[in-house]
Amino acid sequence: MKERFSGLDIPLITKELQNSITGYRLTNIYNIGDSTRQFLLKFNKPDSKFNVIVDCGFKIYVTQFTRPIPPQPSGFVVKLRKHLKSKRLTSVRQIGKDRIIVFTFSDGLYHLVFEFFSKGNVILLDSERKVLFTQRIVDDHECNVGDVYQLLSDIIIGKEETEDKKFTANVILSWIEDMELKLQKQQKASCDSKVKIPSIHKLLFLNAPYLSSELILKYLKLNHIEASDPCLKFKGDVEKLASVLNETEAEVKTLLTTNNDDFKGYIVCKKNPLFRQDVDSPELEYLYDRFEPFKPILRDEDTAENSIWKIEEVPGPYNMTVDKFFSTIESSRYELKIQQQEQHAAKVIENAKRANDTRIQKFVDNQKLSELKGSVIINNSDLVESCKGAVLSLVDQQMDWNAIEQLIKSEKAKKNPIAMLIKLPLDLKNNKINILLPNIDAESETELDSDTDDETLNKKDNASGSIEVNIDLELSAFANASRYFNIKKENRTKQSKIEKNQKMALKNIERKVTKDLHHKLKEQHDVLKRLRNPYFFEKYYWFISTEGYLVMMGKSDQETDQIYSKYITDEDIYITCNDVGSAKRAPQAFIINHTKDEAIPPNTLMQAGVLIISASDAWSKKVSGVASWWCKCKNISKFDPHDKNRVLESGSFSILNEGGKGYLAPVQMVMGLAFMWKVKTHESDGIYIKEEDGIQEADEEDKGTQDLHVAQEKEQINTNKHHAEELEEGKSFAGSDKPEIGEYKNNAYLPSPSKSDSTTLAATEVLELNKNVRGKRGKLKKIQKKYADQDEEEKMLRLDALGTLKGIAKEQEKMNDKLQREHKREMKKEVRSKKLQLQALRFTENEKVTVFYDKIFAELKPKLENPNDLENLESIIPVFAPWSALNKYKYKVKILPGTGKKLKSINEILSYFLKRKVDPNSTDKDVDWEKEHELIKQLKDTELLPLLCVDKIKINIPSANNGQKGNNGTGIGKNSKKNKKKK
Repeated sequence: MKERFSGLDIPLITKELQNSITGYRLTNIYNIGDSTRQFLLKFNKPDSKFNVIVDCGFKIYVTQFTRPIPPQPSGFVVKLRKHLKSKRLTSVRQIGKDRIIVFTFSDGLYHLVFEFFSKGNVILLDSERKVLFTQRIVDDHECNVGDVYQLLSDIIIGKEETEDKKFTANVILSWIEDMELKLQKQQKASCDSKVKIPSIHKLLFLNAPYLSSELILKYLKLNHIEASDPCLKFKGDVEKLASVLNETEAEVKTLLTTNNDDFKGYIVCKKNPLFRQDVDSPELEYLYDRFEPFKPILRDEDTAENSIWKIEEVPGPYNMTVDKFFSTIESSRYELKIQQQEQHAAKVIENAKRANDTRIQKFVDNQKLSELKGSVIINNSDLVESCKGAVLSLVDQQMDWNAIEQLIKSEKAKKNPIAMLIKLPLDLKNNKINILLPNIDAESETELDSDTDDETLNKKDNASGSIEVNIDLELSAFANASRYFNIKKENRTKQSKIEKNQKMALKNIERKVTKDLHHKLKEQHDVLKRLRNPYFFEKYYWFISTEGYLVMMGKSDQETDQIYSKYITDEDIYITCNDVGSAKRAPQAFIINHTKDEAIPPNTLMQAGVLIISASDAWSKKVSGVASWWCKCKNISKFDPHDKNRVLESGSFSILNEGGKGYLAPVQMVMGLAFMWKVKTHESDGIYIKEEDGIQEADEEDKGTQDLHVAQEKEQINTNKHHAEELEEGKSFAGSDKPEIGEYKNNAYLPSPSKSDSTTLAATEVLELNKNVRGKRGKLKKIQKKYADQDEEEKMLRLDALGTLKGIAKEQEKMNDKLQREHKREMKKEVRSKKLQLQALRFTENEKVTVFYDKIFAELKPKLENPNDLENLESIIPVFAPWSALNKYKYKVKILPGTGKKLKSINEILSYFLKRKVDPNSTDKDVDWEKEHELIKQLKDTELLPLLCVDKIKINIPSANNGQKGNNGTGIGKNSKKNKKKK
């Protein structure tokens, strides 16, 4: 099975990664499972996510499936998080044609290098390409911490392969000659005349590894060249090899320039020899063997006529082929393990049944044989007595036992009929002998020959029609026959006991094997599940009312504004409640009136009121009787009623008509956690939201570009912000730290004066300063007359000596600071006005999106009604909603204000659902179905926790013992403390 990327896979995946995840931020890094060599990189943009799997030395790709994440990261991951978390990915490049991919973050601030040769490595570099740390230490090439990573340079990063490479006959001939010289050296060094010559396929791949071994093999086959032939054989036919490589190179360039939408990947599948038609799932019939970006040609052992192989085509980007290949293998790995364990268990049970049947058959054979021997003894009682008397007479004469055997042997040679019946050696130690008696009953003999086992047949004498019996010398012939009949009875009794206990024994064996099977399969295993594109409303608090209306509530003031700006129309309903003495703003929700022409039912308004009050501080304070009110969304506005151009702060709305409010009666705070099912319908084409720029998926709803004037406004604001920041840092003063050298006047920047003008400027400043001094006008005239003969240079020297210039500099510094502050205020006002303009644009009709609610509601079902829904069942969606809105749900639990912790309560709820009775046939819609439980098992408590918009809770679950409701806050089949004391 193919597990490592080829030289062709790396540039293809690199190109797709560059086009897909560049510009995204790295939100986090994780280990995968228990491995320290596999990593999960999560990239994120608003409403768009990518999960990248990295396996050191093997593969890298974007996955659409979840992966098990350990609770604690490794030390290497902790270091990566410290440097790369929240950094923006600016480029993804391959270094030349090497098996190295580089992720550049923050325009070169960090470089994350992935090496895919040997055992692989992950290296983090700083902006100067120095190694900060590595995933493992490699001895092959020096790459110590602090050293410059030599394989990476600015020239290599920016280099693109534009030249057309051609393979010539001379190049390939040089490869063959070099290999020939190498083989000659090996032959001399080893003194062996037989040195293995590499195949032509291996030679071409070693010299052009980026072309992929399978692709070279494909074109060798197409050109009718045997890939396993020795390379020296083609020394005189290099033109054909050059043609093969050029065709391969052309195929590679075609693949690298193919558009992702037109791309097709291929997966070669092999039939599973352990597949059971009626037992295993159809996905296990064929197992994935390898994947390629081109249509492969089956190898010699994989002939097309052989039905155990097939090729599966995967349209779309090549990354989809890679993800499907590895994710399917990981998903089926657990099922294959179960399959192997089950077949082993079935084999153990079958062996137990076979062993039991063998024991019963053995008892049956022993009964037949004992009955036959007893009958033969009775029929030949005179012969038995004669043999017994002959042996006893010799024993009575106190003859040596060996002498007795020698005497019988000699009598056998003389054809003594009695001696011929006695079988040697004798068992005189136990006072027994074996004799051969003729079997008169031919049918019994035939039956014996057909039914007895090999051990019994070996006991028969070679003489035809005779049977060996054991005779006790102390018993008569009839007593010996009775002994065999007693043996028959004992075997019959044992047989009846075994047959009686056979079913129970097999059940015990099956129970033991099943227990061992579950014990082996009890290992921790996270089943991979496809990452579902969430609906747009799942980022908020939401539920669907009993009448089919969507209710949404933002988790923050910003999300409330987002809901209002994008999804709310004039016919929708705005609902909120009164404050309960808290500094926090009261929750606000919206009811989507997708019918547009019908009034919202009172029951939906009441359920939305329950959500609003439960999300407020009334839940934690357990305050009852809190009132809520509602109005149509055309009666609210995000603009200040006194200034139509000013947008209110986040989460604030102005009421246009106080008379348009409607008040709701106080309700009880009773919520519930339930599960609904997403079922694929014939209308499920994945398009749920339509914007003005086109139709796009729900998870890409915010990716549309803004209008041109909006983009220009944002650019101007960013420019002004940057200019203001420069002012704050003092960077606008032409590289000098002295503020008097340049100044702002009337929002215009004045250049700094030259040195030649400094004297005139100083004198002018002195005059200006003296003019402003009261009572000095006459004195100033005298000074002008007194110093009229001084030139400007002499004036400056005298002013400097008197310290007047320092006062001038201080005054000029104060003036420049004042101008600078005024300019900052003007810039901030301008930025603020631009922000307000952009905020105002957010709440215009141009920002609204069209949502196809009918398609969404057709896919969501609170309860599966028939088994056909199981075929289209895609995923499970948890929902936290008012209890009255969950009447039609099969899986639901009541939640009340209490003191229990949410995470612990969620775990108890999941445990309760998984312990409920399951209908194995999936026919009774009121009883849990097996596939439903499989989806519930995939849920994690951390996924359900963000759904709850309340604080401390008390769950109310039916008791497992009597079906009553629990009242203790944790609630699963427990009695209260009072009841325990009474007992």
